[in-house]
Parts: sequence; C-alpha cells; structure tokens
Amino acid sequence: MEKNSKRKEYNVKNCEFRGGGTFQSLIEHPPFSCKKLEKCYTSDMKYHLGKKSGFTLSEVLITLGVIGVVAALTLPSVIANYQKKQTVVQLKQAYSILANAVDHSIAKNGDPNSWEYSSPDNPNDWGNDAKNFYFTYLDEFLNVGYYCGIKHTEPRKGACSKIFTSGDSIAYSVILSNGVGLSVRADASDSQVEIQLDVNGVKGPNRAGRDAFIYRINKQEGLIPVKDDLYGMKPCTRTLSNPNGFTNWIGWGCAYVIMQNGWEIKDDYPWGDL
Repeated sequence: MEKNSKRKEYNVKNCEFRGGGTFQSLIEHPPFSCKKLEKCYTSDMKYHLGKKSGFTLSEVLITLGVIGVVAALTLPSVIANYQKKQTVVQLKQAYSILANAVDHSIAKNGDPNSWEYSSPDNPNDWGNDAKNFYFTYLDEFLNVGYYCGIKHTEPRKGACSKIFTSGDSIAYSVILSNGVGLSVRADASDSQVEIQLDVNGVKGPNRAGRDAFIYRINKQEGLIPVKDDLYGMKPCTRTLSNPNGFTNWIGWGCAYVIMQNGWEIKDDYPWGDL
C-alpha cells in the first residue's frame, strides 16, 4: 500500500512538472489507468499551448521604423508610376474623341486644307476665330457638357475656371461630357488652330505635359501633336533654350513624345520637372 501511494504521488508530481516530466515513467509504473495518463498528457499539452510569446516593444519599434524607411523610399515612385499610367489612358481616350471628331468633320467639310482658320474680315480677332472654327468644324461631332466660351470675354466660373488653357486669353473652351477640357486657340499664321486637351478636367495640376496636352489642326497635316521641336526648342522639358525667353511653351511637345514612344511615358520623360 505504501509502495502504491508513492507511485500515485510520483504520478501527480510528474503531471504538474510542466515541460520536465516524462510519460514513459508512468507507463513503466502500472497500475496507473489510461485515464490518468490521458489527464496528465492533456494537462501538459494545455500548458504548452497556452504559453504566449511575443515581440518586445523595442523590437516592434525597430520593425516599424524599417517599414517606414522602405515606404518613404518606394512610395513616391509607386505613386508616380500609377499617375503616369493613368495619364496615358486618359490621353488616349481624349485623343481618340478628338480624332474621331476631326475624321467626321473631314467627311462632311472636306480636307483641312480647305478649312477656314481665321476670319478674312477681322484677321486679328483670334478669340472669335477660335470660336467660329470650333462651331464650324468640331461641335456637332463632340458630346459637350459645358460651353465655357472665350476666356477673355466670358469670365470663367465653376468647372470652366478649373480647366487648362494656355497663358493667353483668346482660347474658346468647352468641357466634354466625360470631363475632358477642350480649348481651341487660333493662330496668327491663318493656316492652323491649336487644340489644348485637359485630360483630367477640373483636377490639377493643369500643367502641359502632366495633364494637359497640345495638338494642332493645320492645312498640311490635319490633326497632329505639337512636335518636340518647336521653333528650335525642345518643349517637352522644363527649361527651354530660347533666345526670345518664351516660357509658356514648357511641356507642349509632350503629347508627341508619348505617342512616339508607343503611348508610354518612358523613364527619361521629365515627369517631375513639368
């Protein structure tokens, strides 16, 4: 009886000695029942499974610091790449709408070589020249949401005040039903007009080469992007080498660059400088 009591006491000690007991000793000392073995095993497993482990505060802070540094280095690049891709998609859509309107106008009005780009009665009235060109050749082929008018004679309000137009005030502007801003600007040469597309409408930054892109309709070539060689300059840059000191053409050749690169904004595109 005394011997069995010792065995029973040993069994209890073994079960309570977490992590250090051995169940082999129970097997080697019958007559302990399977229930006691099961109780001992279950109790010991609950102890181990119930143990909690975690990071120290300093480890958590170090980890968060590393994550913050990595995010600070990579996030601007990720955002810029997303903006570039979104801009190209918007530009392609806006250009497709414009090109489709020009094609329909050619079908109705003949070759652009025969179009009237300025009024012979008042050749210096560029604002009305732009307006007349728009309504004669483009309006019926576009879905327009707002008519903004000529910038210098009809003060811009609401959405019309938030779209891109060139630095002067002689452009005639509309906002298409999809939100794209479209402005027509007459040219002193009397043989072409300028089409300014604000591809994201009322959103910023309203800068040529970022969300605004410049095209032309002329007698010789029809609809074309302003090329990346304008009067001896390279206008898809932030800094222009121009003896006349013009700065309002910064970014004007960027539609041409994007189209020449297969509708893609390449790594050498001056995205951050425009």
